[in-house]
Amino acid sequence: RLKRAGETHAYTPEEIQEFLACKESVVRFASHFKIQTIDEGLKTIELWDIQKKILQEMQDNRFCALNFPRQSSKTTLATIMILWDTIFKKYRRFFILANKEDTSKEVLERIKLAFEYLPDFLKPGIEEWNKKSIKFDNGSTIYAATTTSDSIRGKTGNLYCDETAFIDK
Repeated sequence: RLKRAGETHAYTPEEIQEFLACKESVVRFASHFKIQTIDEGLKTIELWDIQKKILQEMQDNRFCALNFPRQSSKTTLATIMILWDTIFKKYRRFFILANKEDTSKEVLERIKLAFEYLPDFLKPGIEEWNKKSIKFDNGSTIYAATTTSDSIRGKTGNLYCDETAFIDK
C-alpha cells in the first residue's frame, strides 16, 4: 500500500478536484482517514464538531498547545494534522516526542497505518520507511524520538509532544 519515490499516478478529474480540496482543508482530508479502533477494528473516521474545530484551529495557527484528557482522540487528531502537513507541504519536518521511545514509535505506527489506508491519489512516494522515521519524496519527514536533552538538538522542525505530564524537567 506504499507508493515508491518518483512513482506517478494517473489522476482522474474527480481525484484532482478532491486532492485540491484536501490540500486546502485538513478537515476534508480527514474524511479519507481510517483508524484502528478497539471495538470495531479498522474503520473510516467520523469527526465530531469539536474535533473539526480543533483541526481547523491547528491548520490556521502555527503554534498550538492543547491540553487533552486521556482517551480524547488527541493522537488521532495529531495523526491527521501531521500527515496533512507533510503530504501537502514540501520539505516539512515533524518530530514526535514522548517520554519513552516506545511511545513515540507507537504514535509513528498509527501515522503509518493511517497513511497506508489513504487513497492512492493522496499519497506521495516513500523514500524511507522504518521504525523511527518516514521520508516522503516531496522532501517531508516524520521522526519519532524521546524527550532527552539531545535527541533532536540542532534540528529544526515542528513538534508533537505526547505524554508531557511524564517528561522529566
